Amino acid sequence: RGTRAVKAAWVGIRNKKGLAPTRRAEALSLKHLHAAAKVLRDDGTLDAKQDRALVLLGFAAALRRGELLALEVQDVAWREEGLRLTLRRHYSGSKVMPGTKTNPAGLKDEVLGIRFGKGDTCPVAALREWLAAAKITEGRIFRIIRLDVVTERPLGPQGVVRAIKTVCERLGLDPVLYSGHSLRAGLATAAAKAKKAPWTIQKKTRHKSLAMVERYIR
Repeated sequence: RGTRAVKAAWVGIRNKKGLAPTRRAEALSLKHLHAAAKVLRDDGTLDAKQDRALVLLGFAAALRRGELLALEVQDVAWREEGLRLTLRRHYSGSKVMPGTKTNPAGLKDEVLGIRFGKGDTCPVAALREWLAAAKITEGRIFRIIRLDVVTERPLGPQGVVRAIKTVCERLGLDPVLYSGHSLRAGLATAAAKAKKAPWTIQKKTRHKSLAMVERYIR
């Protein structure tokens, strides 16, 4: 399939037949976010604590899954109002690269502020609880857990997808309809329902255009 002739044939077929529109993942609603946070909190296992921190932080900061998984302890600064995240790297395929999708060269740090939330859905409290339970003081924040032991191996690009689909299954939702985009789409959709101006949503999601923001509002 990697030969020039086969590649050229596929391009010709695609140009002639066209492409079916890609199915967009469902947004994780605020209602489901609250339910997921409660279920995971009541579970109490290390896997549940990590999934809770991952889902709540990813939703609150509207992070891309590659940005979320590449976070390290040094990227988090605890503040009186919550925490400050500095995005310095992201996954591109299976590799960790500097910068983010909107800042691929890594020429500047992207800094996000996350305020304390209320009750079970507070991303700041969930992250602090996970780090304390896992005894993580440096390096990658989200890691592979084996036999209830937190390893040194970081979660890969499928880590967010697995966490979201696991949560959906526990809530009785069809996991096939949800993916890593469900957190960003969830934040954008919730903000739109709250009558937030499109440009303020764009500032939060860090999309380059309002047209792309509209695609994330379900």
